[in-house]
Amino acid sequence: MKAEVLRKMDLALRVRDFNRAHPFTDPEATAVVTRFDDRFTCVEAVAVDQRGTQLGAPAANVLRNQLRNLMLTQLLRHLVRVAEDAASEVAELSGKIRLRAQNTSHQAFLAAARVMVSEASAHRALIAKHGMPGSILEELRHVLNDY
Repeated sequence: MKAEVLRKMDLALRVRDFNRAHPFTDPEATAVVTRFDDRFTCVEAVAVDQRGTQLGAPAANVLRNQLRNLMLTQLLRHLVRVAEDAASEVAELSGKIRLRAQNTSHQAFLAAARVMVSEASAHRALIAKHGMPGSILEELRHVLNDY
């Protein structure tokens, strides 16, 4: 499919170049050529945007994986340890802040992490008492937004 689209783009480019090299004298034909040029310009812009997106996708995937790794190995892991200690004082906190399977989809991971941060924020004073400064919760929120 990709090769076919490129072939059609090449053909349209050659038609545009031909029309520019051999202008029409008929006003109706000129109007058709003008519409063709306008639409071709739009198609070119979409193609450039698409290519930019394709080139940016691998870098975005690397960043997303780095952020997920940071959360799993440092921020969320610390939050879970502190929440386990805090759960001894507040039973409702027990089991609400824990790491799930790490092979989940990015969307499921994001949702679970946001729930954990929300629960921790609801019990901010207790979490802070057990060794989790509020700055780490803010950093975790920032990393989640970037993710």
